[in-house]
Amino acid sequence: SCPDMFKIGDKSVLLFISHNIGTQYYIGTFKNDKYSVEKHGRMNWPGGTFFAPEQLVDNKGRNIIWGWVLERKPKHFPNYGWSGIMSLPRVLSIAKNGDLQINPPEEVKNIRLDEAGETNISLKPNSTKELSISGKSLEIQVELKGGEKSSYGIKVFCSPDGKEETVIKYDPLARELVVDFIRSSVNGPVKMPSYALLKPTTPGFGETVTEQRAPFELKKGETLKLNIFIDRSIVEVFANGRQCVTQVVYPELENSKYVKILSGDEAIKVKKAQVWRMAEANSY
Repeated sequence: SCPDMFKIGDKSVLLFISHNIGTQYYIGTFKNDKYSVEKHGRMNWPGGTFFAPEQLVDNKGRNIIWGWVLERKPKHFPNYGWSGIMSLPRVLSIAKNGDLQINPPEEVKNIRLDEAGETNISLKPNSTKELSISGKSLEIQVELKGGEKSSYGIKVFCSPDGKEETVIKYDPLARELVVDFIRSSVNGPVKMPSYALLKPTTPGFGETVTEQRAPFELKKGETLKLNIFIDRSIVEVFANGRQCVTQVVYPELENSKYVKILSGDEAIKVKKAQVWRMAEANSY
C-alpha cells in the first residue's frame, strides 16, 4: 500500500507499506520498463508504528519523507478522539556503498532553545549519569564508545524514583538498535502489538512485544552517534545516519523528565552529550 517511487541520484527508490509490518523500501534501478531490486529495508519493526510515508523533493533537491505515527495508548488511558501524529521529516540519501542514509533536516536547529553539554566522561560498568537539562520536549545528541559484549545507551522520560523510563540502547551482540518501553508508563508492564496496523502478527513475533529492535551494526572502531528527539509521547532515534527508529510511549508521572546515560557490564566513554530544550514548531 501507499507506493511511491522516486529517484535519489541514479537509483530508484520504491517506498511502501504493508499493514502488518509498516514502512519498507526497495533500492534499485528502473530501466526498459523493468525494476531491478538491489536492496530491501524497513523503517518499522514490531512494537513501532511508522506508517504511510509520503515523499517530496524540496527546493534544495533533498528527498524528504514524513510518516504517520499511529497511536498505541494503553487501555487505561482516556480516549482523546484522535489518532496519531506526523513524524519528524527525514532526509534520505544513498551512501557510496548503496545503503540508505536517514538524517533529520538541518532546519530543526531553528527550534532549539537553551543548551547544556558535557564531554569526555567515563562511566563505570552498570552505572548511570544524569544530564543537566531535563524535559519532555528535547533534542539529545550523544557520542558513546562502548564495549563489544553488553548494551549501552541512554534513558529518557525517567522519573526520579526509576519507576518510569524509556531505554534507548545499542546491543552489540544482537547488532541491533533497541527502544525498550516496558517501563515507559508506571502502570506497566507496557506491551505493544507486534503488528503495525492490522493483524496478523509479524512472523516470528508473539502478539505483543516490550521493545522495538532494528538491525544496526557499528563498524570497527566506530562510535555510537545518536540524535534523539523526544516530545511528550514520541521518541525518534537517528543512529549514525544509517538507522532511524520511531516509538510512541506514554509516561504518566509529571516528573518523568530526566535523561540519563547508562552503561552495561562494560565501562563506556561519553565523548559528547548535548541537550537542547525545543520550542514549538509553529512558534517560528
